[in-house]
Formats: sequence, structure tokens, C-alpha cells
Amino acid sequence: MNGIFATQMRDARCGQRATFRSGMGSALRSFRKQNGLRMSHVSRATGISQQMLSRMETTGKGITLENIMTVGEAIGCTDFLMAHAIRLWRGDAQ
Repeated sequence: MNGIFATQMRDARCGQRATFRSGMGSALRSFRKQNGLRMSHVSRATGISQQMLSRMETTGKGITLENIMTVGEAIGCTDFLMAHAIRLWRGDAQ
């Protein structure tokens, strides 16, 4: 019984992480576009490759607290992104 419960908990956490990463990727893209920035501009400002930025925006892969802060600083909305990240993690935002 413990094995089944542990598996269910792990799957729930993985689903929560996937939802979080996907939501943050969409938010990063939206905020970047709202500021009129191309991916190449953000890449130069952050040192994160365009390929990684694209992956972060489309699939959420590579989304870390450090990357959120770095990109947030580059596009001028760190506080807003962090607040959005907290809401996503709590399940308060989509």
C-alpha cells in the first residue's frame, strides 16, 4: 500500500511541476513580447542561449528560479514574474 501511495504522490508532484514550468514558460514569452523584445535581445542580456530560451517558453524545460530571475531582470519584470510563479505554484493562476 505504501508503494501505491508513494507513486501517486510522486505523480502528483510531477504534474504540479509540469504545470508550473508550462505556466512560467508562457508567462516569460508574454512578458518578453509585451516589452517588445526579441529572443536574441534577451539571450544577449542574460547569457542564456536562444535555444534554451525557446525551450523554456515552449515546454517549460529549463525553468529554474535562477533563470526566472535572470530573464525577469532582462525584461524588467522580476517582481511580477516572481509573484506569478508563487501564484502558479499555489495553484491560484493558470
